[in-house]
Formats: sequence, structure tokens, C-alpha cells
Amino acid sequence: MKSIKKFLAFILSMTLMLTLGTAAFGAQKTLPSGKDTGSINVTNLKPGDTVTAYQFVKADYNEYGFTGYSAINNYVKDPVAPTAQEVIDMASNAVTMTVAAEKKVATGDTEVTLNGLPVGYYLVMVTSGSETVYSPMIAGIYYSKSATDNTLTNGAISADSDFEIKAQKCWAKSSTPKLEKTIVTPSSKNSKGDDIAIGDKITFNLSATVPSYSKEYKKVTYKIYDIMSEGLDYVDGSMKCFIEKYENNRENIKVAPKVNGGIIEITFDSKFILEHPGQKIQVEYQAKLNEKAGVNFDANINKAYLEYSNNPASGSTAKTGEDKVYVYTFGIDSNLFGKSTEKWNEKTKELIKVEEGEYQWVETEKESGIFTTTTALEGATFTLTNNKTKKSYTATSDKYGYLKFTGLDAGEYTLQETDAPDGFTLNDAKHTVVITAEYNQDGTLKSYTIKIDDKATSTYTATYDKGVIKTITSTKDSQGNISESAILKNSKMSFLPSTGGVGTTIFAIVGVVFVAVALGLHMILRGKSKLEQDR
Repeated sequence: MKSIKKFLAFILSMTLMLTLGTAAFGAQKTLPSGKDTGSINVTNLKPGDTVTAYQFVKADYNEYGFTGYSAINNYVKDPVAPTAQEVIDMASNAVTMTVAAEKKVATGDTEVTLNGLPVGYYLVMVTSGSETVYSPMIAGIYYSKSATDNTLTNGAISADSDFEIKAQKCWAKSSTPKLEKTIVTPSSKNSKGDDIAIGDKITFNLSATVPSYSKEYKKVTYKIYDIMSEGLDYVDGSMKCFIEKYENNRENIKVAPKVNGGIIEITFDSKFILEHPGQKIQVEYQAKLNEKAGVNFDANINKAYLEYSNNPASGSTAKTGEDKVYVYTFGIDSNLFGKSTEKWNEKTKELIKVEEGEYQWVETEKESGIFTTTTALEGATFTLTNNKTKKSYTATSDKYGYLKFTGLDAGEYTLQETDAPDGFTLNDAKHTVVITAEYNQDGTLKSYTIKIDDKATSTYTATYDKGVIKTITSTKDSQGNISESAILKNSKMSFLPSTGGVGTTIFAIVGVVFVAVALGLHMILRGKSKLEQDR
């Protein structure tokens, strides 16, 4: 009996030992070690941005696991509480640090994850692939339960939020500078598109936002580039520049623009830019429309962009997208769209000079697409005067009867013949010409209309695809021509028959007879007087 009790006690004790051993074995976990890795996730980015991580604090270990954190290369004094200045200093010298990981934001994505990073703290720098300026960020991969297991908490940071070090707000992580190009007081009431006459001036405005640079930016690049088409010339000495400190308070800025052909480069002082974060710079200047200007739908485009620093370590720069304005000038009896070979780019014929009488429309054989009349009259000179500005233009009808005026702005004009062709009477009747225009929201010309004497009306309308003209349609007259023509007539003069006619010969004979009679009388009278003297 005693033997059985001893055996049962032995079995019970062994069962208890196995149970305890199993429990202990089951509770055993892997200790932290240098092989542990984690990840850092950065959000609110833009496609094309590049995220780079530099480790400045590492985890330390011994045979029992994790023992604490220590700074790498003395980048920070307190490994778990870096100061704002320490982060600024690291960012300014990031090119000397070792890259732990780097990744580019894929198309369509707004975040990246850097995997396989050792435990520690990291300086995270973002180089913009777009227009955003990013300030440095910090993120940590640390142990959730110090020294008891290797469960990690991964770093997660948002690129558009603020973060704090020692409860102090340091900087906004990102800012996006912008540049906007506009027309000042446009007659069209559209600040992106307007029309002026050749020789007239137009005022442009450039509005640029200064990035919120953090203190690790010691020196920055901040330049505005303005590019004009060949139809526009910069007016020397017209540039004014100021910064909006706050509402109704402006500070003038001295700038010395570099003008090279149609490119204007405006460079701003680095110190000035760093001292005015988030504020707006305004630049105004004038340009003159010259004889090379495109006519009708052939826009004279003015575009601008901003170049600025976007990484304190590498000194790299980014550019904003180009912002555009469109300047137009109009023509009568001229092509709709420059030298385009598109079928719809026909020559208009709002004004046609003809002889008095019946006529028919014909298409010339030599110049396909040029329509004229059977009685087209060449050599008539007309003056077109803007009723508001009193600016006058002169044109002489060509062999097709066309009266080509170019370089006109929208408005009301008076047309009058000032010189008739040889053999024709002057028709000094005054004609009213009205040009009106309509613009799209982006400043491109939607349509324009030319009306003569409130009767003949021609309207031309363009369709666009991403700012590029695809087609131009127009009103048609009864013959299917692309514009309603105002027919200006001249009558032949009533005068003596031309040289070589019969009437001229008769007058010549009569003249000779008169001369002969006069000479005969003279000789008779002279002879009679001599006879009397001889007596």
C-alpha cells in the first residue's frame, strides 16, 4: 500500500513539473537583438517625391537583450529627446550622413514605406518632385516593451502636419509656393486674356508665394522667369516690385531684371526670402505689342514660372508649373490663324472693293482658297479710325479687292476712302466697323465678330483641346463663303475721252486751225503797218 502511495506521489510531482515546465517554455519569447528591423511610413506626399532616411540614434544590446539608445556620431546630446536646433544642424549637413533608406513616390500614390530599418531614430528628408517644399521630419522605430520582448512600434509621420520636440512647435513639414500671371485692368474683363492694338502697351502682374523655409535653409534660390512671345517687347524701366506684408501694407523691393530677348529673369535676395515666409511678392511691368504679333486666333502668349530651393542639404531646386496669359490683336481680310496649314485656316474677306455694277464671286486659279469678284478694284486707299483712341490705320485694296487691316483691338471704327484708283471717282461715304471678342475662362479667344455698317456680320469661333486650337468655324454667306463681305463700290469718272480717241484728234485739229488763223491775221496786220510807214 505504501508503495502505491509513493508511486502516485511521484507521478503527481512529475506531472506538476511537466506542467510548470511547459508553461515556462510557452511563455519564453525572443529577446531584442540587432537583427530586429521595422519600417517608417510617410504620408501626404505627391507622386515623384523622393523620401530619404538618415539614422542618427541606434539601439544597444547585450547578451540579455536591449539595453538602451545611443547617438550616432554625436548628432544629438540626448538620444531620446533631440532638440530642434540639432535636427536643423543634421538637415543642413545631411549630405555627410549615411543614407539608411530611400524611395520614390510612385505615380498615383501619396505615401511611401521604408522597410528593413534597424531600431532607432531617423531624420527623414523629402525632395520634391513637384512644387512642394518639405521641411525635415523625424521618426522612430522603438521597442514597445523595453527589454522584455522584441515587439516594435514602427514610425508613422504625416508630411502635412506639425510635429513637436519637447512640446515645442518646430515647423510645418510642407508648403507649396505658387505663381500666378495676370493682366492688369484688361478691357476684356478677363485677367487671363485681352486684346490690344499693335504699338499699344499692356501691364502684367506676377504674384508669387514665398515658401515657409525652416532654419536649416541657410541660403536659398528664388527666381521668377517670364517668357514672352516674339510679338511682345519688354518696356525698359517699367518694372515695379513689392511684397504684401499684410493687408493694405506694401514694402517695395529693388530688383534688377535681366532681359535676354523675350526672357525676363528676376532674382531675389536669399536673406530677404528667408525673412518673409508665407508672404506674397508682386511684380508688375509693361510690354508693347510689336509688328511681329500674331493676328486673330494666333495668340501672343506670355508665360511665367518660379524656381526655388526645395532641399537644404543638396541645394536642389524645383519649378512651379507655367502660368499663362494670352494677348490678341485682330485683322480684317486676314488669315484666321497665322501660317497654319489646317483647312479651316482660310483668309477672311470682310471688306471687298469693286467697280460699280454687277459682279460674281470666283476662286482664283493661282491662289486656291482666295475668293474675289469679277470686278475687283485695285488701288483704292482707305483709312480706318478707332472712334475711342483716334488711332488710324491705312490700307490699299489689292488685285483681289481686299482691304487688309491688322493690329486692331476690339472696338468701334470709322472706315472712309481717302484716295480712289485712277479713272474712278472718290467714294467718301463713312462706314461703321465694330469688332467684338469673347474669351474662355483660361484667357484663350473663344470667338470674335466683325460687323460692317450693322449689316455684314462675320463671327469666327474656335474649339480647343487643352489650350490648343482644334478647329475654327465661321458664319457663312449665301454663297458659302466664310465671311459676310461688305461690298464697297466706285464709279468711273465722267471726263474727256482718253488719249488716242477720235474726240481728242478733233480738238487737236481745231486748235491747229485757230493757231493758223491767228498767225495769218498777225502777218496781215504787220504788212499793212509797214506800207503805211513807207508812205
